[in-house]
Amino acid sequence: MGRRIPQTTGVVAVALVVLVALVVVAGRGGATTAAAVAPSPIDRPVVSPVADALAPFPVPAVVVPDLAPSTLISDDEVAVVDDVRSPIAVRAVPDHGAPELVRLDAIDEFGQLRSFRVLGDHGPFLRVQVAMRPNGAEGYIEAADVDRFPVRHRMRIDLSDRSVVVWEGDEVVLDTTAAVGRAGTPTPTGSFYVRSILPWDPASVYGPFVLPLSAYSEAIDRINGGDAVIAIHGTHQPELVGQAASLGCIRLDNDTVAALAAIVTVGTPVEVVP
Repeated sequence: MGRRIPQTTGVVAVALVVLVALVVVAGRGGATTAAAVAPSPIDRPVVSPVADALAPFPVPAVVVPDLAPSTLISDDEVAVVDDVRSPIAVRAVPDHGAPELVRLDAIDEFGQLRSFRVLGDHGPFLRVQVAMRPNGAEGYIEAADVDRFPVRHRMRIDLSDRSVVVWEGDEVVLDTTAAVGRAGTPTPTGSFYVRSILPWDPASVYGPFVLPLSAYSEAIDRINGGDAVIAIHGTHQPELVGQAASLGCIRLDNDTVAALAAIVTVGTPVEVVP
């Protein structure tokens, strides 16, 4: 519980699914403010961006039935798989004999250890939010299969005023503007979390960092063979910050996305409101 979760884990060996079209997130014209935050002491692996899209990743879309009650946690936590060799079974009820809703590889489509947002305790099981379709999917995983880490920040993305605000407790540590999805390909609303924090080529269309969320586009199924994951990232077109210009992703100017990557950790809850 006392450890700080690594910003990234594993080796990023696949291309980002969130392609250029899904990537237009700019900030509004106002100035960005951020509290002084020390960079994370965790070393991040170097990522070599590649041009091709990620190959199809077969995660079935399931409808999670009503879940059994659990003991709600008082603070945000993230669970990260602790064994790259073992897939994770997600069940509808906290019972070892219950049928599996889905079985997920320990390494996700970004080459990172798979993470889950912890929603509650249920004995040997954890009730978690799962990064998969449909958005907001929940289920139960075995607590013994993951390590748990505290999460100190929370984020709110307001699509109407195109703002991104990050809190640490009750203190605002970042308040900025962003580009969001345009009318035909809107940014999905709901409760999500930061899946990973990926260093990227600063000269690329994504800027220096990409933060994939647990959200998926509800207007686009796939792009160039990869699932349409929603992410927060930088941009090579800062003039679009503040506009509804993307296929669903959230774009920040490059300095701001670098600041965000230094502030938040994997598992940070993200509330996207209309």
